Amino acid sequence: MEVSMRFADEDLPEIKSGLYELEIGLNTGIREDGTEKQSKETIHLVAAAKRFSMDPGEVYSVYPAAGSEGEFSNCLPHIVFSRGTLPWEFGCRDGSPGLAVFLCTEDEGVKKRAMKTAEVCCQKEQGIFVSEHLRLQNSDAETGDETCEIVDIPLKLFRRLCTDPEERKLLTHVRQVKLDDKVTDPLVKNGTFSCLVSNRYPKEPEEKGEKTAHKVYVVSLKEYEGITIPENAEFVRLICLYTWEFAVTKEPCDFRAALKRISPGVLKRAVNPEGKPGELLDILSRGYCPVNHDVRDGSKTVSWYRGPWIPYGEKQMKPRYRIFSDEFYFYDPDCGMMDVSYACAWQLGRMVSMNHLTVCRELVSWRLDHCSEAAKNFQQSQLLDRIPAEGKDVGEQLINACVRAAGQLVAGKGDEDDGAMDSGEL
Repeated sequence: MEVSMRFADEDLPEIKSGLYELEIGLNTGIREDGTEKQSKETIHLVAAAKRFSMDPGEVYSVYPAAGSEGEFSNCLPHIVFSRGTLPWEFGCRDGSPGLAVFLCTEDEGVKKRAMKTAEVCCQKEQGIFVSEHLRLQNSDAETGDETCEIVDIPLKLFRRLCTDPEERKLLTHVRQVKLDDKVTDPLVKNGTFSCLVSNRYPKEPEEKGEKTAHKVYVVSLKEYEGITIPENAEFVRLICLYTWEFAVTKEPCDFRAALKRISPGVLKRAVNPEGKPGELLDILSRGYCPVNHDVRDGSKTVSWYRGPWIPYGEKQMKPRYRIFSDEFYFYDPDCGMMDVSYACAWQLGRMVSMNHLTVCRELVSWRLDHCSEAAKNFQQSQLLDRIPAEGKDVGEQLINACVRAAGQLVAGKGDEDDGAMDSGEL
């Protein structure tokens, strides 16, 4: 059976951020005055990396989804990065990943705010413990004027959430998957992902109908490696690289109830009373909306558009083969505007299909398999157009054509003995 997913304990980067010294030696092997000629040079390199922030594009997905509500009390929140080495790029000296997922509720006193990177460690505040390793270093890609996000976590909560290096190894893993049959971000070309899992379950509300809001913080623990936090500290300051929120309910999500809560008047357009409100209200009530339309010749106009959800029944159109989306434009002579709904749906379906690698491969394979057959059929049709139809099938037509050709050839030679041969003798 073909394996579609592989798991790995770690995916270490080729080089870590820091200062490096490179020594280059050259021995030519040429002797001068009885000694070998040698040259040596030392180069100092800096492998810079971001330590106070992370590009949001590095996040592939989170669970539970940001802003979602549901029965999540029995799942561990986790985040998936589009790069397999990312947790170890913030790694500790012992090789363990330096990132962790902290799950907190709104009433646990966690404070999140933004400040400049130069002020994270220099700005001393009463009751907040800050590691000295949070100072800017030569290997940091950020400058002191850039802004980062920090979280101040109560000391007791920090000790409950903070994991040791061995636990972080168990809560971090690498996934290698095939992207052929998956609808994913087109910018993600590599199938190696890394995943961070929280060590805490969400809190369930006490009664039905209530919900408990949660916030998830992706923090860096690298700066607190081997540091003892004093007991008189009230808060511990950490760098927050990513955050999202969700809510836990005691009842599972009801899709029907969620649809009923949707406000139907969000996309409504106001009708000008000086025009023809009756006709406009009829069009708008059917789900249409006027949108700006850039035509291929460079001109601009306004066309009608609606999505697939309509508030009335409609007869299903028979599928029609079209090469261009423009062939699905429908012109309304009453209002002098075009309906581009089906053209947009055709173009969107084409883009989604072409973005699917499996569909592209099957389409190319189908074209190659049928290319020779199509060429053969075309040549045969061209040949049949030149041959008079005297038989019911192609074979009979070809035989009759050969008989006539042979008779004409023999008659043209002027042979008296063989010239009397007619087509019936063949």
